[in-house]
Amino acid sequence: LSGDEIPEPLFAHMFYIYVSTIEKMFWGRQYLNEQFFRMLGETETLKKHLCFILAYKPSSQTGKIDILQPIAGTFNVVKDGRFYGRYWGAFEEVRNLHFETCYYKSIEHVIDRKLQTMEPGAGGGEFKFMRGFEPTITHSMHFCLDQRLHDFVRRYASMEAEHIQAEISGMQEESAIRAKDGRDSSTDSD
Repeated sequence: LSGDEIPEPLFAHMFYIYVSTIEKMFWGRQYLNEQFFRMLGETETLKKHLCFILAYKPSSQTGKIDILQPIAGTFNVVKDGRFYGRYWGAFEEVRNLHFETCYYKSIEHVIDRKLQTMEPGAGGGEFKFMRGFEPTITHSMHFCLDQRLHDFVRRYASMEAEHIQAEISGMQEESAIRAKDGRDSSTDSD
């Protein structure tokens, strides 16, 4: 569902889908709250850029699907021809459901809408590379009021950038897009 296709009550439910993964992972951190999701549903300028890829399970009583009760889904942003995969969650563990929603259906959406690029989200570089996604740099912004913390974050980010660039270079060497003669075929004009 995209933009105006997303019913307003679904935004609150998407918050709980988002939280479901955070609660399962010891490293999970909740950055967004329920009010944020409700605000997205109420703000047309933001809502038009959203895409929810959802999975449903028919009711055991009626056999019908309730569009407001998905069992899993992804929260994505689409802007300027780019699809940004962001948050995934599920109330039920169903084999391959993560791949179906985060990759297969998301890729299908990108193709159907003739979007230029799919970015499956930050993190998990090697994990996503094994699934055919080329490594790309993602950027973040940090604001620290305390100058000592600011200096530490700046130094750490600089060290991390060197590590990430080395990791990306290694992945590019192994890339399926790399031509046999060693040139990067993704930059070829023909």
